[in-house]
This record gives sequence, C-alpha cells and structure tokens, in this order.
Amino acid sequence: METHSLLCDNDDGSDRLELFNLRDDVGESKNRAAENPELVRELNDLIDGFLRDTEAVVPVRNPAYDPNPAANNAKSKAAAADPLQGWKARSCEATVKDGIVTVTGKGAAPFLGMAVGKENGPATIQLRARCASGGQGRIEWLPSGVASNAANAKSVPFSLSGGDWQEVSVDVPAQGPLGIVRVHLPAQTQPVEIDWIQLKTGKKPRRWNF
Repeated sequence: METHSLLCDNDDGSDRLELFNLRDDVGESKNRAAENPELVRELNDLIDGFLRDTEAVVPVRNPAYDPNPAANNAKSKAAAADPLQGWKARSCEATVKDGIVTVTGKGAAPFLGMAVGKENGPATIQLRARCASGGQGRIEWLPSGVASNAANAKSVPFSLSGGDWQEVSVDVPAQGPLGIVRVHLPAQTQPVEIDWIQLKTGKKPRRWNF
C-alpha cells in the first residue's frame, strides 16, 4: 500500500512530492518519490484532476512569511546603522536607497574604500554599476604595512560605458594581504550607481549587496 502527498513546500513555492510504502514503512520514514517518477506523475495528475473537478481552493505560501525573523531583523538593524556595510566614502557622498548606492563626487578622486584585513591576493573585484556618460575608474590596493603611505598604492584600471547596468570584473595581481581596497569611480562630474560589490580571493567570496 502506498500513499502520495503533494506540498507547496519548496523555497520557490513549487510542489514537494512524497511517496511512501505504508506496508513496510508505517512511520513514513523513507520518501520513495525519486525512485518511482512514473507513479508519482500518475498520482499527481489524479490529484490535479480532483482539485480542478471540485474547484478546490489550493493554499499558497504567504509571500510575507519570514522563516528567520530574528536573524533578518538583526540584518535590517545593521544595514540601518551602516548602509555602506563597512565601505567608506572618500571625496564623495554615498547614499543607499532601495539597495542601490549612489556615489556623487565631491573631489578630484572619489572612491569607496574598505579595509579587508587578512584577505590575500591575487584577487578579483567585481561590481555591478551604471552611470550616464561612462568614464574611467580603477581598483586600488594599499598592502598591509604601507597603508598609511598613498605613494605605495597599486592599481588596475577599468572602464564604465555610459547607459545601462554593467558588470565589471578586475583581476588584482596582489601578493600577500591586500590591506585596504579602494574602488575609484568616474563620479567627478556625474553620479555613479552601484548595485553590489564582490571580492574573490582564495577564501569564500565576500559580497556586499546594498
């Protein structure tokens, strides 16, 4: 004897299918749906037909449901306290609204800077950005131990085309700790918007979704 159940229980709201052999598994401990795809499809079609014929009301997942309210509330408070998530705006004004950072230059070399500690190069810096007329930028890093001396900074250039959103990827050929990373932007005469920034080293990537 077998039983079949259908639950809208996946993270994307789709059906989670279950099939159990009640003769040998009264406690329903082993889901055999993956082993019997044809039977699952047949039983699922019967359920769909029954729901249509009876005009049954099928519950759907509440889009406002939060499975981890405490953790998400903590993240919201942290974002409110530091919307740039550790990045520092220099020679510019950086505001966050609806997940987008808008950088407006206030000096000749506007940038966002971050002390990345013991993250070692080589690395890749990626960002999703847009600006009206495009321009040149650069990824700059000041290795640990020389961060106070801007003359020792090293950099790799990148360019932004004007118009729509684009993803930029810059390889940083650093050896050893990166120290401080700076994202210089062509924001002297135009606002530059940033959706996210990602740092990839030998460790797990760090991503800032604003």
